[in-house]
Amino acid sequence: GYTSSRLYKTFDGCSSQWCTILTATLLPGIWFCAFVSYNTVSALLESAVSTPFFDVVIVAVMWCCICIPMVFLGAHLGYKADKLEYPNGTSNYPREIPSPPLLKHPLVGMTVTG
Repeated sequence: GYTSSRLYKTFDGCSSQWCTILTATLLPGIWFCAFVSYNTVSALLESAVSTPFFDVVIVAVMWCCICIPMVFLGAHLGYKADKLEYPNGTSNYPREIPSPPLLKHPLVGMTVTG
């Protein structure tokens, strides 16, 4: 939550609540749905690798009661922090770009590698 909110703030995003909700639910939700669908197929095939239903419920409750509030707390702290500053100082003086050596010419590379 902290990292996504700081990046969102750095790029001047306009809908911070939407960014936080997607951070908390999108990627973990995709992984959880994939796990539940794999587990359902395993249980229907009576496989030994399927996780008991109660354990899946415990994982869902832990996700909702621990992970999502932690994302919102991190997002709150991230929005209060300063924007990220990138060291992108450029010079106003034009410089000559030297020509590359012969061995770095694309035709030489294509000939040597086949």
